[in-house]
Amino acid sequence: MNPAFQPHEAEPGDIIPSSMASYKQRNHTLPAANTTPHLRATSPVWRLPPEIMGHIFELYLAKPPGSPHLLIATKGRRPHQLDGKSTRVLLSLVCNAWRDIIDNHPRLWSDVTIRLRRRKPFSSMTLSEEDSTGFQRSLERIGGCLWALHLDFRSLSTSSCELAHTQSAGSPLSEVLRLSPQSLASLRFLHICGEERLTSLGSLTIPSVESLFMERDCTMLTRSPGKQDVLDLPQLPGVKKVAFVDVDLITLPPHFPWETLTHIYLESATTAEALLSILQSCPELQEASFQGGVTRSSLQTQNNTQARGQRTTLDRLSRVQFRNAPFHLDFTGISWPNLTRMQIQTSSPILGWHDKNWPLFHSLTHLHISSGWGSTGFSVPTLDRWCPHLTHLVLNPSVPMDYTQLFRDLSFARPDHHFPHLEVLGVNMEDTLLEPYGWASDVGMFNLVDMVVSRCDQTTVHSRLGKLVLRINSRQWDAARVNILFSPLGKFKESTDVVVIGKTRCRYHDATFDGEFTEWECDGLRELTESFTHFRYSFTYENT
Repeated sequence: MNPAFQPHEAEPGDIIPSSMASYKQRNHTLPAANTTPHLRATSPVWRLPPEIMGHIFELYLAKPPGSPHLLIATKGRRPHQLDGKSTRVLLSLVCNAWRDIIDNHPRLWSDVTIRLRRRKPFSSMTLSEEDSTGFQRSLERIGGCLWALHLDFRSLSTSSCELAHTQSAGSPLSEVLRLSPQSLASLRFLHICGEERLTSLGSLTIPSVESLFMERDCTMLTRSPGKQDVLDLPQLPGVKKVAFVDVDLITLPPHFPWETLTHIYLESATTAEALLSILQSCPELQEASFQGGVTRSSLQTQNNTQARGQRTTLDRLSRVQFRNAPFHLDFTGISWPNLTRMQIQTSSPILGWHDKNWPLFHSLTHLHISSGWGSTGFSVPTLDRWCPHLTHLVLNPSVPMDYTQLFRDLSFARPDHHFPHLEVLGVNMEDTLLEPYGWASDVGMFNLVDMVVSRCDQTTVHSRLGKLVLRINSRQWDAARVNILFSPLGKFKESTDVVVIGKTRCRYHDATFDGEFTEWECDGLRELTESFTHFRYSFTYENT
């Protein structure tokens, strides 16, 4: 409106058109004001310097494959996983500022992969000129920030033949790729995946590598007349975390730094003697997972002879997993006073359990036994005697056991009560194990309820059971029968987290009550598996 309007100067009909024209003129000039800088100044993201945004992207890309934030769900499709390259491209498409940050931040491009393939069957594996040029461009782009190097030598041919050198001219791989101590000065993660014999990697020394991941039977062997085949690995004096998948340990070079390792993931078949030798050779070990199984053959590692007879104390070892624990042998040469979590997936009852090994488990607080409960000497009284500090106990047997006696032994009302600090108890009861002992009868159900009542007593401080997990994999029971069977446990919902899972014949649902329990890892040992998954596939960006 016109502030100088006077009624005696003009009629109201003349004022309205002039005011509308003035409004249109002012509105037309608004885009010229360009409010974008103002919006950027007020947004928290736009106030961050490019250097900080680059570090944020760096931490974002440092997550291992399979992380939830790397799963992209499109409309009408299932979520799919992104790799590092695809994630960088998507981030650069957000806006021009993010594109400039990603292009000018060398560490975001420090993940380099080298692939060698056969051009024809029965031919030598070669590195194409395109791949070689791309690798050199990657090195020039990232400068001295090569943090992760993936060497992929998987063959497209499955036929057996005499394998030649990687290069047709016989040139060492390190020379062809121009790998030098200067270009590898900041390398943290080395991933080797292949099925071919490669040479001339042992001439390199990479002191900055902290994680080594080898898989797919990497037969990078150097053959010498009259000598044993040895993996041609670079010198890695500072490696701390290693993961071996389908790798023969007997081929490891003598200079392999076992004494510096803190994490070991072994998914290769080995012997009990070799496993004992590995533990004795790693005084700094913190976490270990042996998932390849243990055999009783005479195969031994190279340093097994040196480690035999030594007594080693693993002060830092806190978590360990065994797919097949070799505790039928005498393990008294090793002590782990701070070991708190152990998972034993299989333990053959035929081999038994060496009596001298029981004092090794005095410090355990979490124990997960998947199928060895029926072995010699394994019972609740024996376990309580040598593991008095247990707070988490999971039993997942694969051999018949008397569940009625088990619940009776676990009852806290008995004079010889066991596990006074028990907080989490999980028992997996298979359908084939229910019939021989009839634990679901009145006596078995009474012992189960009596055990829960004694553990949930408010007057006893050290008999507090926080979670009880019972799994029934029965094809003969329907949901209604499982519900009636465990209805007496419903009164403990306020004091104890009672979870009952029963897989039935029902096609559309399972008998699940009071909560969801999809992973059979209620003992807390799942963190161990996740930690190994992280260091196997992620890059160590810390301490740089």
